[in-house]
Amino acid sequence: MQTENPNDSSKTPIVVLLVLLAATIIYSVLSTMKISNNKKAFETEKLIKIEELKAVQKDFEILSLENDENKDEIQQTKQRLQQVIDSVSNLKPDYTLVTKLRSVRDQLKAKLKKIKEENERLKIENTLLATQKDSISSELSQVRVVYDSVSKANENLKVIATKAEKLYISDLTSKAVRIKSSGKVVESNRAKRVTGFEICYTVGQNEVTKFGDKEFFIQLVSPSKKVLGARFAITDPNGRTIKISKLSKFRYDNKMIKICDFAEPLSDEEITPGTYFINIFDSNKLISSTKQTLR
Repeated sequence: MQTENPNDSSKTPIVVLLVLLAATIIYSVLSTMKISNNKKAFETEKLIKIEELKAVQKDFEILSLENDENKDEIQQTKQRLQQVIDSVSNLKPDYTLVTKLRSVRDQLKAKLKKIKEENERLKIENTLLATQKDSISSELSQVRVVYDSVSKANENLKVIATKAEKLYISDLTSKAVRIKSSGKVVESNRAKRVTGFEICYTVGQNEVTKFGDKEFFIQLVSPSKKVLGARFAITDPNGRTIKISKLSKFRYDNKMIKICDFAEPLSDEEITPGTYFINIFDSNKLISSTKQTLR
């Protein structure tokens, strides 16, 4: 029978303690190594995420130069992104921080993609609008050409119609006469005996002219270039005043008609020897003229 050694029993607890101590030391060392490795991994991940955020920041910078429609939104996003980069640069890396950075990166990339897609859509729409605008401008130009052509044609027609409606006179004659107290009219070429001028003219037939009352303006000009009997006035195209001696009114029924009128000086004017000019105006345009000399 073998006898139990008291020293062996006393050694057993010591061995157990040594084993436990060794295990604890090994676990602590391994834990420390694991924590150290995790810190390095988180630090590396943090730096990677910050670089990714900076890359996204550059994309937003480029986008802000090409996009006017979302300018405010892009500017706000850039400011927020810079704040995130500044705030996390000095923070100790851990799982929460890395997760947050990853989330921010993903959100900003999604927003960047959305803005780019919106920008592309707007570019396509603007291109279509520009094409439509060019097409409309081209059509308007063609319409304008047609309109101008029609307007010019209408103007030409108006000019033709106006010319067609004009009344023309012929056979303009003038007689220097003296009206006796009896009312009898006597022709004379002596200035002292003349009291006025009998002026006659023929209006030609015109079926285009509107039927109704018409008038011409008679101007009696003395040898001294003074308008005698200037009871009326009209204005020429240059704005100058034309004095008129007589309104020659008649009723026109589109047939040839002979008109005779009498023009005389005012009471304080006299008829002197020399050449007198008799002018006929239609509106402010001189259409006929004749002259007569008195001795």
